[in-house]
Amino acid sequence: ALFLSDAIKNKSQQSIFLLVWIGVVLAVMSSSRTQTLRYVLSIFPALAMMNARTLSGWFSLAQKKKVLIGMAGVLIVAAGFINLTSIEVKQSASLKENNPEIRGLASAIHLNTPAGGAVGNYRLSNWNPRNVVYFYADRYVAAPIADERQLEEAMRRNPETAWLTPTDEFFNLDKQLPVYLIQSEGKYAYFTSRANKENVRRHAPGDKLLDVPR
Repeated sequence: ALFLSDAIKNKSQQSIFLLVWIGVVLAVMSSSRTQTLRYVLSIFPALAMMNARTLSGWFSLAQKKKVLIGMAGVLIVAAGFINLTSIEVKQSASLKENNPEIRGLASAIHLNTPAGGAVGNYRLSNWNPRNVVYFYADRYVAAPIADERQLEEAMRRNPETAWLTPTDEFFNLDKQLPVYLIQSEGKYAYFTSRANKENVRRHAPGDKLLDVPR
């Protein structure tokens, strides 16, 4: 508000520049489908300058020294709290929970894809959600297969492999191939072949796992 007032009343080029800097980035990113905090990091220098100038005008030199010590203490406590507790630092501008679907599937993926093995990938991209699965489930996602016949052949060769696919794709597959749903979370379905149904490992008590009989 102070910088906006300065820009309007005094025609300050510095205030106008900082406001445009921040406004353009926020306007572009607010209209974007992907709203991730790291995409707006470029406005942080402008915000820092605005905050510094504003705070500087509020305090005398003696007060600034005391405030600086207090601010340093707050930063240290905040950093310790974030790193030493289970608090989650949101990375999305919408403040939604990070990757809730994969987090919901992580336990099942960890149980049913052996360490050193790979989660099958049917009609997902080469990278998404590979990194997320690796982070939460400690399992690697293989390169994608897009053809239904390829998937059928792969399941015939390795019926014990578990696969990840968009949920709507799974329901299409369910009409054509002998697949067995291990768990579904939102837009993702984790499945295996029906031949491997008896080998599916179940969750520990308290974990969320969807069991759809086939």
